[in-house]
Amino acid sequence: MPYMTLDDLAEILRRRRALIISIIGFGLCVTAMLSLFVAPVYRAEETLAIAPPRVMAELALADRVVPLAADLPRLRDRLLAHDVLDQIATAYELEDVPDLSGAVDMRWDTAAPGAGGIVIRVDLPDPLQAQLVAQELSHRLIGLSAEERIVGAERTLAYLTGEHRALRTAISGLNVPPARQGDPALRDDLARMRTDLAELTQRIDMAGDLHDLEQRRQLERFEVVEPAQLPDTPIRDSRPLLALAGGVIGAIVAVAVALLAEWRHPALRTAARLQRLTGHAPLAVVPRAAGSDRDAPRVPVWITRIGQAFRRRWPFLI
Repeated sequence: MPYMTLDDLAEILRRRRALIISIIGFGLCVTAMLSLFVAPVYRAEETLAIAPPRVMAELALADRVVPLAADLPRLRDRLLAHDVLDQIATAYELEDVPDLSGAVDMRWDTAAPGAGGIVIRVDLPDPLQAQLVAQELSHRLIGLSAEERIVGAERTLAYLTGEHRALRTAISGLNVPPARQGDPALRDDLARMRTDLAELTQRIDMAGDLHDLEQRRQLERFEVVEPAQLPDTPIRDSRPLLALAGGVIGAIVAVAVALLAEWRHPALRTAARLQRLTGHAPLAVVPRAAGSDRDAPRVPVWITRIGQAFRRRWPFLI
């Protein structure tokens, strides 16, 4: 096809406007149908904080109890395990979500109220499901931490009780020969063992108090400070972008098809273009009869009908 100016391009687009509008409309219809399968994403957040102990610090047995903040990574791994997430997905009918672990996040956030806290974020297409799953994970985190701390207190109590029993057995079974009854070293060893037994007795009492306090949740614990709200605005919605992309791609394809149709049926349609290509002005120009399009290449009937429908509906675009 001979080279063309912007005026020639504008003329081609004007004559092929029905074809162009039909292709753009078809592209928009396709993207509109595709957008039905693209859902927006809503985010629900629930924030928990670590509440301080309600009792004296010396009852916390600092050498036996792991602080909740230090234990958070392990609790997170247990809470976000695949079997736990599968249970939640089944309970809340999330079979359409292929990977719930990718939609859930739990981390320590220093920007949370107070001195920081644990923020649980859930991103799902359904706002209500996002809120419910965030609340469920928060509830499970509180229950899991309380259960593990009670089990830890029970293990500590059992360990100290066993040590106490073994030491008491060792003291009661100690047979001192008559020749060594006045031995200062033996007397010192026996006094040390009795001192250790008294300390173990004291630690057992404290471990029992600890176990009781853990059961009554008087020590460190997770508390909800910002419950998850029902989100009303999506954080991600690709439908407008999809519609825009459909319109742009449709316009590009439509112009390309119009130029291809023009290339298949080339013609000199204006006196200015004839003079530019030959260097000679035409002797005469026969005006085109109004409504005459016999020289235009034929287009499929369905495209013609769509173009006519566009003319009737939006005449200002033609």
